[in-house]
Amino acid sequence: MKIQKATRVLVVDDFKSFREWILSRLKTHAQFEIVGEASTGQDAIQMAERLNPDLILLDLGLPDINGIEAGKANIPHPSVGEDSLPVWLC
Repeated sequence: MKIQKATRVLVVDDFKSFREWILSRLKTHAQFEIVGEASTGQDAIQMAERLNPDLILLDLGLPDINGIEAGKANIPHPSVGEDSLPVWLC
């Protein structure tokens, strides 16, 4: 039987209470591993480069760089080579 690796997730939202709610929901599922959280687009880009998440849950309305611009940062991921890693905008 093959053991499936947990999806490594970075959660980005400037509203702490919403970010904490998302984190609490994800923590109830073994298939997700929270690798970090951020409240700005710039922090999200830096953390994504450092932490190599499999998925970024990214708020559209961030205070510095909006979620669309932060999501366009072409951050390579080891599992997909030179392609950008998956980003879900919320």
